[in-house]
Amino acid sequence: MAMEIREVAIHLAIGPSVAPGGAPTPEPAAGAGGLTPAQHEAIVSACVAQVLQHLRQIEAR
Repeated sequence: MAMEIREVAIHLAIGPSVAPGGAPTPEPAAGAGGLTPAQHEAIVSACVAQVLQHLRQIEAR
């Protein structure tokens, strides 16, 4: 049975993790996290580009 994908939704949360039970996990060392908005956008754009490329490859088969 063929499946057609018309839309892909990607949700990404960047920030402090929350452990089960609601307690925040320890913060990473300075400089190990803290992305700028431009860096966030670059990561999201790269992910979207890779997903779209993969979908095009699947469609071409």
